[in-house]
Amino acid sequence: MTAWLKITRPNVEVGGNFVIYQTVIVDLERATGFAMQNATNVAFFVDGKTFVVQQQLDAKSFQTVVAYAQKVTGQSLT
Repeated sequence: MTAWLKITRPNVEVGGNFVIYQTVIVDLERATGFAMQNATNVAFFVDGKTFVVQQQLDAKSFQTVVAYAQKVTGQSLT
């Protein structure tokens, strides 16, 4: 089953720069890695792009990414 996630106002790396989108829908199963930038930002990588979810802008998606990363990797980001 595909793990689609709707994210509000993520930063997405495009051509070496970050762009803030209003909304994106992404398949977390395509993520190749996860990173915690600090206590309020989590990043994941899909098709060579970095998606950064800020807790203050989308707390639900932030928690979903952190929990998903732990589920699929067996490792905690915190």
